[in-house]
Amino acid sequence: MEKIIVRVPATSGNVGNGYSSIGLALHMYYTVIVEEETEKWRVNHAFGDSVPHDDKNLVVQTILKVNPKIMPHQLTVMSDVPLEKGLGSSTTAIAAGIKIANKLENMNLSVNDQINIGSRMEGHPDNIASAILGDITISHYEDGKADVVEAHMPDEMQALVFIRNEKITQKKGMERFPKEIKFAQEVQTSSASNVFVAALMQKDWDKAAHMVEADSLIRTGQGNDFKDFKVIQQTAHELGIYGTYISGVGSSIITLGDYDHLTTLQSKIENNDQLDGKCRLIDLDRDGATIRGED
Repeated sequence: MEKIIVRVPATSGNVGNGYSSIGLALHMYYTVIVEEETEKWRVNHAFGDSVPHDDKNLVVQTILKVNPKIMPHQLTVMSDVPLEKGLGSSTTAIAAGIKIANKLENMNLSVNDQINIGSRMEGHPDNIASAILGDITISHYEDGKADVVEAHMPDEMQALVFIRNEKITQKKGMERFPKEIKFAQEVQTSSASNVFVAALMQKDWDKAAHMVEADSLIRTGQGNDFKDFKVIQQTAHELGIYGTYISGVGSSIITLGDYDHLTTLQSKIENNDQLDGKCRLIDLDRDGATIRGED
């Protein structure tokens, strides 16, 4: 058989106040090569023993959830998406599995079908929508169905990603969020998200960037202990840069802007002894997940 190669971008969920709704695709990739059929599933990767090499691997589990009749294959996985750092590492595996199942069995799943399958697996649509479609997506998820709108970030936009050395699991991150929120806070959060999307559609990035930073449920959940975010945001403001937010549940902090401003910010962050982590300045992904055959 011909080899199948799937490439899925990293993603940032919870952009600004778009909790479980707004997702952004980043120019870091998770690649899976589908090779020959085998007696048992075999997944070659360099993630270490904590990530399964057999049918317990998330890619394989996703393939079999989409279509349990698919025969075992050997898979080779290569990735520069860090694990459990708020950059959609599990989403990339799920998106790859959906794409592979669709290709192997000629299922003709539409893009909407693929997003809905992934949303049901994850319980929210923001990461999977941006992983499959690329760029920035705005989603609503209810009763197992996702409604998604694709949008376009400014052409010159890049992301400065500060990856914290502290590992925050999804479970640990979610435990920090309040179980209930006040009505007034919900109104503030939703209105900021609405203005962000409207400004983005009008190509008014200056206004959109300020809405990214409007007080959010994410920062409320992190409380006063999230010093890294405050230091980076304040440093960015001193340079006239707005658009800093917490990606996912807190392992990464992202600042959006153009190359010149972000390189200056990166230098200041890397020379700040208060911060425990590393920076990556990367482009946004505009294409989403891709799949192709290779003879």
